[in-house]
Amino acid sequence: LIVSSIGSGKVYVFRETATNIWTEEYILTGIGSNFGQSISTDGNTIVVGSPLEPTTGVIYVYTRVVNAWNSQIITALGLVVGDEFGEEVYVKGNLLLSSSVNRTSNSGSVFVFQYLNGVWNNATEITNPSDLQFFGSSLSIERNNIIIGVGDNPFDLGKIFVYSANNLLK
Repeated sequence: LIVSSIGSGKVYVFRETATNIWTEEYILTGIGSNFGQSISTDGNTIVVGSPLEPTTGVIYVYTRVVNAWNSQIITALGLVVGDEFGEEVYVKGNLLLSSSVNRTSNSGSVFVFQYLNGVWNNATEITNPSDLQFFGSSLSIERNNIIIGVGDNPFDLGKIFVYSANNLLK
């Protein structure tokens, strides 16, 4: 169980130690008041977005190895102030997605990272193919497809784009 406390710079990791008894296992910390704005987990991996840190955004990837948490801080090339990298994050297997919804005047883009040789590597950037703002406002990976949502506001019908990870990672 993962719980974010936006404003505190902390994300709490709880483990079920007995039926319906949850014990705090670890506290993940980052810099910035929006650390934990977005969180995704897969197995022993936790990804935490901090979209205003320091000014362009970063993501933290924590991997549980035995009883310790190893971390890697990730950013992307070419970010500028206000891009909000890490606004949304999603991890599954060896793929990691991070949106930068304000990139290019709120048009948005999504960065795809691939886990190779023990490190998350920036594989590609997917730019917004639509006329709507905030590309990357929702993210998912299903089978080998990257699914990206875009919409101008919460009440907009928006659009969904599906990309083959095989085609993107060639």
